[in-house]
Amino acid sequence: MKTQFERKDIDPLSLGLIALMLIVSLILSSLATALLYRSFSLQTQIVEGPISAPMPLSEAQFPAPQLQIYPPDELIALRQKEDDLLTSYGWVDRKAGVVRIPIEQAMGLVAQQGNQPILGTPGLPQGPTWNEMMQRRAQEGTEETP
Repeated sequence: MKTQFERKDIDPLSLGLIALMLIVSLILSSLATALLYRSFSLQTQIVEGPISAPMPLSEAQFPAPQLQIYPPDELIALRQKEDDLLTSYGWVDRKAGVVRIPIEQAMGLVAQQGNQPILGTPGLPQGPTWNEMMQRRAQEGTEETP
């Protein structure tokens, strides 16, 4: 049996007409959509009045970035302020009675307290469990309430 092929090729004229009709229909549908949109917009403006956007009359101005004038001087001032906080006494919260002490003295106090056993260390007495602490807090809370 002999293999047979199609004897007729695509007709370029009909293919061109189909492409032309497609392009024309796209243009016409775009124009019709634009005209309908314009018509509906005008009808809405006649019924409801002109369209107003809820925008302020003047544009909002964003604040300018706050750049450092001379960063080395500002860094020196920051380090000086930090050093003053670390080497002086002062109130952190006067109402609660919390004070700030110099860092050297604070490290000395921590070193002195370092000899005390820490609860929970293996071989040493264990501290209260979480449940025991919550029960103790609940009892303290009910005792304070009149």
